[in-house]
Amino acid sequence: MRRILHITIFILFLLFFQNNESYSQLNTHNDVINRGVIRLNKRVLDQKGGYIDNDSGRIEVDAPTTILIQDTILGRVDYVFNQGMADQYIPQIFYWDVRFSGNSRKRMVDSTRILTSMSRFVSDSVVNLDLNLKSRINVQGYITHQGKVNYGISKGLVSLMGRNQQDIDGRGLFKELELDNSSGADVINGGGFKINTSLELIKGEFRNLDTNNFFMLGDSKIIRWNKGSLMKEAKWDSMYSVHYKGDSAIKVGPEIPISDTNVVLDLIVENAGGLHLDRNVTHHRQLDLTTFINTEVDSNNRFVLTSTAPTDPIFRTPNSEVIGSYRRTSLRYDNIEIFFNNKYTYVLFGNKDSAGGATEMTVRVIPKMFPPNAIVDTKVERDIYLSAKDESGNDINSGMNFVFGYGWRHLMSDPARHETNNLNVPDVLLQRWEGTLWRDIKTSEVPQTDADGWAFARATNISELGQFAIGISDIAQLVLRAKALMEGPYRYGSMATDLQKKNLIPNTAPDIYPYNLDPKRDSNYANIIDTGIVDWVLVEFRKDSVNSGEVYYRCAFMRYDGMIVDIDGSSPVSIAKGGMKEGNYFIGIRHRNHLPIYSQNFVSIFPSPDEQILDMTKPENIFGGSSAMKPVGFDIDNSLLFGMVAGDVDGDGIITDKDDTYGKVLERDDLKIWEQRDIEGYLPWDITLSGYIHTRDLNYSWNNRGRSAITP
Repeated sequence: MRRILHITIFILFLLFFQNNESYSQLNTHNDVINRGVIRLNKRVLDQKGGYIDNDSGRIEVDAPTTILIQDTILGRVDYVFNQGMADQYIPQIFYWDVRFSGNSRKRMVDSTRILTSMSRFVSDSVVNLDLNLKSRINVQGYITHQGKVNYGISKGLVSLMGRNQQDIDGRGLFKELELDNSSGADVINGGGFKINTSLELIKGEFRNLDTNNFFMLGDSKIIRWNKGSLMKEAKWDSMYSVHYKGDSAIKVGPEIPISDTNVVLDLIVENAGGLHLDRNVTHHRQLDLTTFINTEVDSNNRFVLTSTAPTDPIFRTPNSEVIGSYRRTSLRYDNIEIFFNNKYTYVLFGNKDSAGGATEMTVRVIPKMFPPNAIVDTKVERDIYLSAKDESGNDINSGMNFVFGYGWRHLMSDPARHETNNLNVPDVLLQRWEGTLWRDIKTSEVPQTDADGWAFARATNISELGQFAIGISDIAQLVLRAKALMEGPYRYGSMATDLQKKNLIPNTAPDIYPYNLDPKRDSNYANIIDTGIVDWVLVEFRKDSVNSGEVYYRCAFMRYDGMIVDIDGSSPVSIAKGGMKEGNYFIGIRHRNHLPIYSQNFVSIFPSPDEQILDMTKPENIFGGSSAMKPVGFDIDNSLLFGMVAGDVDGDGIITDKDDTYGKVLERDDLKIWEQRDIEGYLPWDITLSGYIHTRDLNYSWNNRGRSAITP
């Protein structure tokens, strides 16, 4: 009998909720099936038990309190309480379709639960959603937001976190809006909603257009993670900030507008891999770096980060740095440091007169790069350039008097970041390029190091801007002054510079023997090949004997007069103090198609201003004497001059018929020179170094057959 009664009640419920009905209160103890519309007026929906099956139905709650004990309710649920100051309490469960209207505050007070909309979320323009600050609203489908979230409070998170593409529209006010959907979200129907606190792009693309857009309100923030992005610039009514997060590099996007540089307040970068610019960027309040900003993605794209704020950047870690150009347009003249690219790079003006009229200044810092025109063995691996402008935008190059602070990474345990380049830290100082040479800044203080892997110092009384370097002074350098000649290019008292005239000498010594013995060959780049240069040579430094395991190599140039010079074309060959030990060495000179020669005696290599030259054109200074060389001409005192023996094309130290047939033996098209004689190029068979092959090249190799290198 009881079973029949239960079935009858169930059938009554089923039939009862198939039509549109209104009730003042609904208490459920058993299952309820709704296929129509249930309207609850002014009192309460209290689910004490059972299950509400609302799959294709609608429940309209015009009551202050709703209690739902089940985690999910399908169908549509409307919260419509409209009693002004009275509150309507909203269960924080999973809804399929949930909608809010009425001017009563919709309160979600449970800090442990999340309201989730699986398909549709709608709020009317009069709605104020009052969300517990420790909770959130998750939307997995289409959202139309016309109302407000936590009006008068800065927090209140709404997250778009569906699995498929989502749509968003409405003209309401969000506090914190978050996109965490790899399929992204589309702003539709004109958009128009406003974001008061933050838009956080965690995952997926937020697809907005000029015609379907949204507004960032004043002092709000766009937070972009490396897997999130914005399609177009947002609209704004005032300035906002941009914050980068994530576990990889980010290239700047529309979150920083191109159309107006007066938008970004704070620029915060903490994503691993840093922020990479593809345009000029300006911020107006705070730069906050946990990682770095790279303004120069490659040599063809050099941009500038500008700060208009008097506030100094915040560098939160040892790796925090602006790589490239950082411009500051709000200078101070109060004897306090104005910081630029990192925690040790700054300028300090004692007063306004010391700035020489400068109202803005730009410091360009490139880590892990040698300055142009640098003899790399003598420089820290950091490029520094200073520039300034006056209030009319005119360049200022001199007439200043300021303190310049500088730093570089000193991390011997991390070669990828270490920039000291084997130099002795106390020996280095600031230097400025004067057009033909590096001038020491005598006011440079002795550098110090810190526990974070930085070396740093400062120099006072800087009066000129331009190109700077951190390097070793001539006094602290190991310098070789040597002279030698080569038989092949020797012509009537000097050597020919035909290769230079024909622009055939490579700016870096080629990757062939013997130049590839130099482990720093790639970093010895000559910006300009001086008019007096004959060719590249390799200088060899050997301890004790030629068979010693302690050996150093250095690519250098040989001039027309025989002087062995550095890549600037005029200076003696300079070796950084830390890159090679001080002491006594046999000196060897090698060339790509001449037999090598070695000094007869040890040569002392110490930091010294001594101008004595090792003259390797004299047999008495060469190991093996005249047997190791070839007479090529006469000195001014009519004594014989000797040169390196020409013809060792294959570089094995012996001139044989193999050198005559070098190309044929190796069967390499680029070396089959004799079959292609009279062609022009930088070629191994070009023994005369004239730039092309002719019979004289063959004659040198043939006439010197049987000669071999004589080594200590």
